[in-house]
Amino acid sequence: MIVRASKDENHHFLEQLTGLILKGLKGQGFDEDASLDVLDDLIAKYAASTWGFRRKTHMLQGDDLTDNGK
Repeated sequence: MIVRASKDENHHFLEQLTGLILKGLKGQGFDEDASLDVLDDLIAKYAASTWGFRRKTHMLQGDDLTDNGK
């Protein structure tokens, strides 16, 4: 989704999606500015190559690894 939006220059959708991702990262305690820098780099990396993105299913919302499976 992100790579396609970047390649299609769909800036509005890309900004909305980026904002949603940053909100989730900030909620997990990540620095918003640093996260934006990393996210921008990742978008550029994937948009400039044919390297496929691999889903990180262990990072899905609601997957709290701190409760040790309880």
